[in-house]
Amino acid sequence: GLNKSPEFIITKARSNATDWVTGHTGIGWDNFVFLNTSAASGASAAVWNSTAPDSNVFSIGTSSYINPSGSDVIAYCFTSVEGYCKVGTYQGNAGSPGPFVYTGFRPQFLLVKSTISGWWNILDATRDEYNPVKSMVFPNDPSAEYSGAPDRVNFFSNGFNVLSGSSDPNQNSPNIYVAFAEHPFKTSRAR
Repeated sequence: GLNKSPEFIITKARSNATDWVTGHTGIGWDNFVFLNTSAASGASAAVWNSTAPDSNVFSIGTSSYINPSGSDVIAYCFTSVEGYCKVGTYQGNAGSPGPFVYTGFRPQFLLVKSTISGWWNILDATRDEYNPVKSMVFPNDPSAEYSGAPDRVNFFSNGFNVLSGSSDPNQNSPNIYVAFAEHPFKTSRAR
């Protein structure tokens, strides 16, 4: 239903106690990363069958992470849509300021993770309406919302700028992300 290949897939067995398995074009389809842990991405042909998804299907292998015996599995599939959603990667630099990431819109919601060990970070423009955006929740940790220093990102009309030094989301590593637009239009408007 996406009309093009998914770039980010989140899966979860519905009746088995297994991890949330994700795939992302930024790590390749020979690799995976868990949504509910802080572990680095792992390599296994048995997860995505070493096959990139196409506009109709995605492949799964024999791994019990994604193909558990006796359980239905739900999958959430995302792809970049101009002015609405951007799936991508950026190279962190562990410095201040960090990199600027072009999305083509002002993000409302950002999910980001380093491909090396580190926490998933959810940042949004609802809790922090103005820059800097620093309130975070973590899909891989039951802790309460974190809003302490340092500042994490700035959201701009055409993307986001990573501010923090060597911590998440600016470790000196590739980082995968998905961002959704504050005002989903074909053409973003500066404000």
